[in-house]
Amino acid sequence: MPKDDYRETFLKLTRNLAPAGEVFSEMEIRGSGERRSIVLSPSSRKALSDTLRISRISANPAAEEEETVLQGVLRALDLDHDWLDVSVDGTTRRVFGVGETVDDLIGALVNREVRVRVRPGRRGTLLYVDIEPEE
Repeated sequence: MPKDDYRETFLKLTRNLAPAGEVFSEMEIRGSGERRSIVLSPSSRKALSDTLRISRISANPAAEEEETVLQGVLRALDLDHDWLDVSVDGTTRRVFGVGETVDDLIGALVNREVRVRVRPGRRGTLLYVDIEPEE
């Protein structure tokens, strides 16, 4: 895919479709009328996450050192105002800079356990890097 942002969104959506292995271990995808299929598994999910991380690091090598992960429940989001809230151990953490993140990627995760990768922003804020379901 020639456009970087489109490719990144497609990879994130595909990663979020891939099973974590707790509920089911494989997902087979086949186009209408196609004989060949693609099988997504927990190893596919890890490979896609690694690919996204490597892409981020190559764009900004210092970024990985700054990044942390919030693990909790996605409680709220406002894409118009560019933020989401994650409840981590009973404390709500607001994350800014959601930007052009696809609603289909985030909307389905509301009230679910998630892992939100963030980096520090100005005045102690947290800036969005990535989100994925915690399964």
